[in-house]
Amino acid sequence: MLLGHAVRRVGMTPLLTRFNNIRLTNHLKIFTDNNNIRHFNTNHVNLATPVMIGGEYESEDDEMEEQIVEAQEVKVKDSVQRASTISKSVADLRQLLFAVVAVGGKQYKVVEGDIIIVNRIPVDIGTKLVLNKVLLVGGKAFTAVGRPLVPNAKVTVTVEQQYRSAPVIVFKMKRRKRYRRWNGHQSLITYLRIEKVEYDVDSQKVIRDERIVGIE
Repeated sequence: MLLGHAVRRVGMTPLLTRFNNIRLTNHLKIFTDNNNIRHFNTNHVNLATPVMIGGEYESEDDEMEEQIVEAQEVKVKDSVQRASTISKSVADLRQLLFAVVAVGGKQYKVVEGDIIIVNRIPVDIGTKLVLNKVLLVGGKAFTAVGRPLVPNAKVTVTVEQQYRSAPVIVFKMKRRKRYRRWNGHQSLITYLRIEKVEYDVDSQKVIRDERIVGIE
């Protein structure tokens, strides 16, 4: 009530009649005169209604959708370019050729440069061996599965070190018998470095295990 009296006392005019030349509705400037502004009803204005601009209908929702679609396309292009760059670097480093070999009753997936630990092979350090029990070999554009072995495939390795595995503690106990036994065990192991993975799909000659020593 005090505010109303203050308005009448100071002589301030309502906002609608004071700014009679311009009215802001739906973020658009609508210029009217004093006669038309009395009959203007803002309740019928729909925010989602498109506005005529230059002979074509446009709306804020359409613009937002276009911006979202463009942002998604940019993200997809960036991710595709990043994936292609990573694939190219991996291809240059590893040549995208891997194999699954069987050594000592176990299977190992290897690529060039890997080091695997197998059961002891009684050879000197620095000896080069050829593993021909290749169960699978593949690359960027192909995969060859053996039945059970892949012909014309071989993996060249070098003996890096002869060592023992980490100790394993074996504890045995019988309750109420004062029976306690502690036993340790260390396996003899060999470190092999993968030098080369080869697969000749055109050759019909089967690789023989001529230099395989102590591998079953």
